[in-house]
Amino acid sequence: MSWSGFRTLLIDSGYLAFYLAWGDGNRRRDAWRDQHAALAPPLRSLVGLFLCGEPVASEEAVALLGPEINARLHAAGVIRTRDGYTESNGFTLVAVRSLLIFCQDGMNPAVYFGRDSLALGLFQGRRDGGRTLDLCAGGGIQAMLAAQFARESHAVEANSTAIALARLHLELNGLAGRVTLHQARVEEFAPEPLGHFDLITFNPPLIPLPPALPLAVVSDGGPDGLDVTRAILRRYAASLAPGGAFEFIGLGLGRDGVPTFVEQFSQDVLGYAVEGFVTLYGREPLTLDAPLYRKLLVQLALCHRLPAEICHAICDYHWERLAANEWCLFFAHLRPGPTQRLQVHDIAQDCCNWFR
Repeated sequence: MSWSGFRTLLIDSGYLAFYLAWGDGNRRRDAWRDQHAALAPPLRSLVGLFLCGEPVASEEAVALLGPEINARLHAAGVIRTRDGYTESNGFTLVAVRSLLIFCQDGMNPAVYFGRDSLALGLFQGRRDGGRTLDLCAGGGIQAMLAAQFARESHAVEANSTAIALARLHLELNGLAGRVTLHQARVEEFAPEPLGHFDLITFNPPLIPLPPALPLAVVSDGGPDGLDVTRAILRRYAASLAPGGAFEFIGLGLGRDGVPTFVEQFSQDVLGYAVEGFVTLYGREPLTLDAPLYRKLLVQLALCHRLPAEICHAICDYHWERLAANEWCLFFAHLRPGPTQRLQVHDIAQDCCNWFR
């Protein structure tokens, strides 16, 4: 079976329709598990293997996937076999705007895909016939979305596991040859030989964190959540074509309804004036009764083996030092301009943010 045949299997078996019943890019694990046992074969085996983490007899897996795809998924580390059974190696197979990708579960994934990744994919602007560059590319979803319309797409990712999976995703989605992958840290990659780009996208590490409580590199955005964002905006501005733009998402700090993080996208900080807009999609207080903040404290407690109360005290002191009492989910479309003209579109009160 070829990758094309594998895609056909996912469509004809009902896998794609089953998955998309809960929305594009969804991670509704409880719903998948609730429905799994009632499904007819071969859908039951596919959903079990790629969504529910259920093992499948190895002979059945080979017959279902075909020897070639079975071997390729084993080689990529997506599935593994032990004691006569084949199972997922911590990956789920999801669909985002008609593209199929394997995303890794767990607290410290080498290949990250979360709701923020989905948000950037939904908000990303098309550049028909243009040239695009995606940074912090992970498994390549943003570059693949851009490549469907762009003349030329490039993706930069430091992690070798993510690069290998991105290569698999290009083949799986029939986009091999449409995206050029570069393995490098975005802080060290030299974009100048590639010329200029009409769109530069990135989903950076974006969680604001006290220095005393670091998290995995895919999550930790530094004290105010903007460390990597600032570095990219400074380093890659010269790589934008005339009329080109940055598009990215983040989790910025604010106070009493004012998104103070927007001040960071200014001439004083970046060394050049910016135009464009920042749209606020969600706002939560930095208090224990806020779901997103409470989830972060639990994650910090598990990661550092500390009581959640201690993590809360450290974070509370950190927010006080930064004069912040809330954070805002945002999408930004920025471009260098002759003057500082940056608009803020605040729809946080009426919008269901992508972390809910």
